[in-house]
Amino acid sequence: MADAQGALRASAYDVLSDLYLRGVTAEVVPLLMDVPDLVDFLVDPVEGDEWAAEHHRLFELQVLPYASVFLEADARLGGDVTALVQRRLVDAGLPRPTSEPADHLGRELQLMAALAGAPTPDDALAFLDGHLLWWLPGFVAALDRNGDPFWRTVGGLTLDLVIDHRQELLRERGGGAPSGSAVPRNLRGVEPSPLEDTKVGLREIAAFVMLPARSGLYLSEADVRAMGKKESLPGGFGSRVLVLETLFRSAVAYGALGAVLGGLSGYVGQVRGMLGDLADGKRIPEAFLTPWTRRLDVTERMLEEMMESDPHFSTRHE
Repeated sequence: MADAQGALRASAYDVLSDLYLRGVTAEVVPLLMDVPDLVDFLVDPVEGDEWAAEHHRLFELQVLPYASVFLEADARLGGDVTALVQRRLVDAGLPRPTSEPADHLGRELQLMAALAGAPTPDDALAFLDGHLLWWLPGFVAALDRNGDPFWRTVGGLTLDLVIDHRQELLRERGGGAPSGSAVPRNLRGVEPSPLEDTKVGLREIAAFVMLPARSGLYLSEADVRAMGKKESLPGGFGSRVLVLETLFRSAVAYGALGAVLGGLSGYVGQVRGMLGDLADGKRIPEAFLTPWTRRLDVTERMLEEMMESDPHFSTRHE
């Protein structure tokens, strides 16, 4: 029974991995027809190009599915986080990724598929508790805000699968988690608010907000543009940081900074609510969530301070 359950779980990981890496393809559709939460999305024929376009929009442009984006201090790929996952893939006997960095969520789910059938739970638990569970909730929160109903459902199923797998592994192990569950380096401690530097400008504040390992928040370009559209503010182009900086400057010029900051505070509240639900339901130990809630606390206090000083903020922070 245990072997059969492991095989089913490995198959679920493989299907989700394929979805994140390639989107909805002709090969994966028959497998999705057996998933009750997803089958309704496939009843009406949808052109493959439409699925591909949504996959590209979501994961290439809006919600980047890489652990490094959430766990590296500068959110860049190819650093220590990518190397850590690459080592785990090699240790599990999986081929070295050639088209996507090792820390793409699809690659990490491939690793979980391989570990799901391992004879002991330690390797799977070590990867879940030492890596995946530190960033997956934040990614799913961003996906829930930016994805269409299909992808929001996929995100929820991914988190459910991982959480249920962890709980089963702990039961099999008959005790606590294995070693390797330490807080990732860049989530230890909390950076102070950028406003503690009296010379900080809007660019530095935008950069702080856009780095999850600093602010506790992942914002897509679509999130930022939605705030601007709500206040009828002109938008900018470029990186996510530049788009947010431009929104700040437009908001100052049009007397709408308080409204934009309120929108940001709303995003903080959404993520905090999701993390709180996971903790209250005891689905994820609070230790995994505390580094993120502490960062959200700093970000929220920063936004409150900016709102309290509005409309004079820009005269002191340019």
